[in-house]
Amino acid sequence: MSFYTILIGGLFLYIYNIYGWHKLVNKRIDIKNYKNYIAMIVFVGVGAIINFYIHSSIKMFLVTILLFIVADILVFHNKRKAIVATILLQLITMLVEIGITLILNMFFSVEDAVSFMKNDLNYLLVSFGISLVSIFLISIHKVRTIYGKIIKLTIKIKDNNLIKYSLVMLLFATIFTSTIYIKANFQIVAAINTTAIVFFCWLAIKMSNSEAKYDETAENYKTSKALLECTEKEMDEYMSNNHEIKKELQIIEQMVLDKDPSVIEYVQALKDRNKKINIEDNVQKQIEKIPLKLLRYLVKDRITESKELNVKFNIDISNRLKKSKFLKLGKQDELDICDIVSVFLGNSIAALEKLNKKEVSLEIYPEVNSVYICVSNNYEGYISIEEISNPGYTTKGKGHGYGLTLVKKIIKRNTKLENETEISKDVFKQILKIKV
Repeated sequence: MSFYTILIGGLFLYIYNIYGWHKLVNKRIDIKNYKNYIAMIVFVGVGAIINFYIHSSIKMFLVTILLFIVADILVFHNKRKAIVATILLQLITMLVEIGITLILNMFFSVEDAVSFMKNDLNYLLVSFGISLVSIFLISIHKVRTIYGKIIKLTIKIKDNNLIKYSLVMLLFATIFTSTIYIKANFQIVAAINTTAIVFFCWLAIKMSNSEAKYDETAENYKTSKALLECTEKEMDEYMSNNHEIKKELQIIEQMVLDKDPSVIEYVQALKDRNKKINIEDNVQKQIEKIPLKLLRYLVKDRITESKELNVKFNIDISNRLKKSKFLKLGKQDELDICDIVSVFLGNSIAALEKLNKKEVSLEIYPEVNSVYICVSNNYEGYISIEEISNPGYTTKGKGHGYGLTLVKKIIKRNTKLENETEISKDVFKQILKIKV
């Protein structure tokens, strides 16, 4: 097979990929963009050198890496999307190639098929056929939907790790498929490719789940650390207040012993100052009605945060809420509840940043076999209930939108918890239902 034949075959592959990349992200190919043609010349030239001079066992590996680089620079400008798109297009090409191999196997023996493919014209016809069928498949809407779902599934995997996982799977694929079209009948080819594809999918899911578990552990650690810090802060306040009360009693005692006439004014000043504390005490009494100790610390910390941001925080804990309601819950359940409530309260407070009216409400009340925790806030604009738990969806700008995804994962794992969302007029409400 001549070098020029390989060049033309590489051109077919480039056209298919450039079309596929743009199709996946619903972009039009800019035929006037000179970068497309420079990339084409580089890819076809380097790809031909790889195919002509490099050993067959790593051809697919190197060509796929080359495609990924071109995709990232030319179309996506995002490593994650470029990796997923390139591997998806390569997988489609592989499946089409297996299908065409099956058709050839119906008309030729293995030796005749090999001889058939060694002919330059036949090679180009088969390459053109593979590209044409692949372009047809990538035009199907369902394929683009699958691409979007894969992006969501890999959202928790860090870019560097995703590159490592992809390279490992790609290297494994090249080892499996390096000699399957030489001296092997179609049954062996199909069996090996099917095994490889199943293994790739299993490995990707396992790696994704492992990283997701790590992230959840990290989130639990962050929550536990935050709660411990709240507890430490509360103890410091208690010690400080206790010291302050002792000091005030000593001052009053000394004033009485000295028969200081201003003792009455001093006591009155203390009473006036404590009136302000009594307002805080009312809130504290509501907090103390929360049976879960860690949740109490969390709520108190969020109330402090809301005051610093001039957010009005309403809290209503039902008198019917008893500690006995939570006896069936374990430590992990308590941590999960704190994680979810922390996300709800954090999102509510953050959503009010640019609003004039800033009001957050927390309600906890029991029902038959359940306890409801409701967090609500006023809002302006539009919120999509359908998209709200999608990774990255947010109305607060870049860097937000992943808290409710964590909530969704916790609820999927913990069968004692359920989540509902309500929007009425200008109030957005998140409800956590706890089965007790």
